[in-house]
Amino acid sequence: MAASKENHRHDFGQSIWRDGIRHQTPLQEFIEAFMLNHELMERLQSAMYMYPVILSGEHYWRTISENGIDFDYPERIKGKLGCLITFSRIMGETEVLCVINLNRNEPFSVYVTLDNELHPTGSKMTSLNTSAGFPQELNVEDRNGKAIRVTVPARGLVMYR
Repeated sequence: MAASKENHRHDFGQSIWRDGIRHQTPLQEFIEAFMLNHELMERLQSAMYMYPVILSGEHYWRTISENGIDFDYPERIKGKLGCLITFSRIMGETEVLCVINLNRNEPFSVYVTLDNELHPTGSKMTSLNTSAGFPQELNVEDRNGKAIRVTVPARGLVMYR
C-alpha cells in the first residue's frame, strides 16, 4: 500500500484512544513531566516558532512497525509498542513527524510511516529536538510507501522534519 496523506488518515473516534482508558494517566504524566523540564519546553517552543506547521499543519496519525514490513497503528499493536503516539503535521511541502513514548522505562526503535509524496527515496529527515546520543538525521526508506526508523527515549518526544 502506498503511504500518502490520503490513505493514512485514521479515524481517531474509532480507536481506543477515544475513551482514554489505556493512556489517560501515562499521557497526563508525560505532559506534566515534560512541562516541568525547562530545557525540553524551550526546545519545543523554539521548534514551534521556527516551524508553524507544528501548530497549524493538517494532522495525520502514522502507522509503525518493528520489522519494517508489518505496519499498523500503535493502539492496535499488542505489547509495549501500544504506548507510542505517532502523528505528522503537514503544511504545504513540509511534514513534521512527532513520536511520543509514554513508557517510563524503555526506549523504542520503530519504523514510522511518512507521506509518500513529500519524501523522495534516500532523502533525510532532520531532528527538531533530539537529545544527545540520538540521531540528528534519519534516512527515508521505501517501506510502507516511505518511512524512517526512529528511536524514542523512555517517556520522550522526538520530532523530525
